[in-house]
Amino acid sequence: QSQHILLVFVVEGGTPQLQASATVTIDVIEVNDVAPVVVLPTQYHFYETNGTSVDTPFLYANVTDQDAGPAGNVSLKIIGGDQTLFGVEEYGYGIFYKSTLNFEVLGSVRYQLQLRATDHGAPPKHTDVNITLVLNDYNEFYPVFLKPSYSGEVPLSTQTPVGTSILTVSATDADGEGNA
Repeated sequence: QSQHILLVFVVEGGTPQLQASATVTIDVIEVNDVAPVVVLPTQYHFYETNGTSVDTPFLYANVTDQDAGPAGNVSLKIIGGDQTLFGVEEYGYGIFYKSTLNFEVLGSVRYQLQLRATDHGAPPKHTDVNITLVLNDYNEFYPVFLKPSYSGEVPLSTQTPVGTSILTVSATDADGEGNA
């Protein structure tokens, strides 16, 4: 309860005994004494955006504040790093892509983000955290043979040693090195 109302009586010791009463209202004001807490890994490996819509979170921060009232309400924003590629939900705390990321174009890339959680107390308190996002390849492409068919001949001879190469076939894969 943030407000308490008391009815106070006073009685004097004289003759006749006179008395008076007063209503006293006490407002309890929350003091913003606790900064927000952000739980987020310092490094997070994620896969390129195949199958993930732009503006759909792929990672959530756990953001809390022990204060009550407005001082316990916390918003989150990006204050540094790759803000052109990533965004964050101010009150849902989800980190999302702002545009499509393609491993085959970018390669293995590390992105840095600095996030700030700010409560709405007076004065406001904040906590800053850093996270490194590491782009990994998603195995999306099938290997493709360079020709539609291959043929070779095996000499029928007892002189052909075991393990002799009789045919070379070639295939490619458009995925990055780890998935090709």
